[in-house]
Amino acid sequence: MTSFEGEPTPFEALDDAYEESRRPGEPVHEGWLVRGAERTPVPAPRGGHHDIYPALAEWVLGGAPAPVDPADAVATARVLDAARRSAAEDEVVRLT
Repeated sequence: MTSFEGEPTPFEALDDAYEESRRPGEPVHEGWLVRGAERTPVPAPRGGHHDIYPALAEWVLGGAPAPVDPADAVATARVLDAARRSAAEDEVVRLT
């Protein structure tokens, strides 16, 4: 794990140690719960970016439902477009 500037974070050693010691089938972690010397990986919630590609492959190859409702994708695109317009025009853009 590195910061946005590319500098290592204080937790990089924990992440590296966890990845090296992760057991097969153990969930990918989102972070750590630390109590003194005890550390527990916090599992990543379902539906994150690590879940989308397998679900997309199952959909494309046939049989599985689309991993994202197309209406939700359109709604998200509308919000992003409004945010870009708002930033460019320096004014509130209302969604209808």
